Amino acid sequence: MQSFWYRIPSLFLYSGIILGASSGLAAPGDLRHRVYEMPVEVELVHSLGAWSWDNKQGYFRLIVTGQQSVYKRQTFWVQWICQCNEGRISMVGLNELSELQPYVITSQPAFMIQDDIPKISFRVKNTRTRVKRSVQVELKMPGQYQLHSTKLRENRKLK
Repeated sequence: MQSFWYRIPSLFLYSGIILGASSGLAAPGDLRHRVYEMPVEVELVHSLGAWSWDNKQGYFRLIVTGQQSVYKRQTFWVQWICQCNEGRISMVGLNELSELQPYVITSQPAFMIQDDIPKISFRVKNTRTRVKRSVQVELKMPGQYQLHSTKLRENRKLK
């Protein structure tokens, strides 16, 4: 028979894990905790162009995760990866794209710099309506972006 005192350290450890995870001790933007918002089903990872900000530099990473319900749906994430001791310094979900409709990526992401603003562009398709869109993400300082989306015309064949 085990003694009650023998189980107390594991009880405190278990309580600390539960309380630490649910008490909001970490700041909402703390990447160590935000990474768990990303689903496990990673389908694509694209390392893209370089950034420089506040004496730090690194590159962008577009991560696409997927899930299947009635319609195939992908979720899009952008990470700012620092070539320093911190590694990932920011990660955001592209909620405007990921939460509204069931979109999937249909093109290879491209990186460009226009007017000194780094941008990622790619195409998506709504798996429910079949509408195709061109997406451009303006990447500002780490954790900040602006998303632009344009509906693409359909090329119909004449009979």
